Amino acid sequence: MPAFLLTALANPKAWGAVGVALALALLGLQTTRLSHAKHDLAAARTALIDPATRRTWQAEAAADLASLATARQAEADLAAALSVQNQAVAALKTQGDAATASALRAVQAARSHVVAAQIAAARILAARPGPDGCASADQLILQATQGAQP
Repeated sequence: MPAFLLTALANPKAWGAVGVALALALLGLQTTRLSHAKHDLAAARTALIDPATRRTWQAEAAADLASLATARQAEADLAAALSVQNQAVAALKTQGDAATASALRAVQAARSHVVAAQIAAARILAARPGPDGCASADQLILQATQGAQP
């Protein structure tokens, strides 16, 4: 077999055939590489598209950034509204505390008036009318209006 190869390679036409064979082999190799590159490019392009929305990932990211900006603005607005509401609640608590203190003072004053009225009523009930009932009643009314003791 090696003798056949030596004889075949000694012929210039054989060298042409070998050159053509090498060129065809290189062409086949390049075609295969190009086919793989096309397949890889198609896979990469497919990977750029979200299957659920059929939009590119870049478009999805841009939409998400816009949504994020909107959400952050809404968060800031909510925080401001919450601050205003907390201030209003604090003001209402202060007003409620003041109203409670005022009501407690009014109740205490009313209780002291009740005690004074009970004492005055007991004094009136304890008074004995004299022989003249009208004069005794007048005297009792006069003492009650002047705050004097009978």
